[in-house]
Amino acid sequence: MRTVEEIKEAIERLSPQERAELGAWLHPRLDHEWDSDLKEVASTGKANKPVGTTN
Repeated sequence: MRTVEEIKEAIERLSPQERAELGAWLHPRLDHEWDSDLKEVASTGKANKPVGTTN
């Protein structure tokens, strides 16, 4: 698989059990990324601006 679109299409073809397994595998990784982002914000005192803001 080379593109996000291909991955999305493959996920759509998974059985409900396979999607649950994928979710269980992916969830801790996303939590880790979120935790890392929060730690960076806490240490720098700066958060990334929300998309579409100009200020």
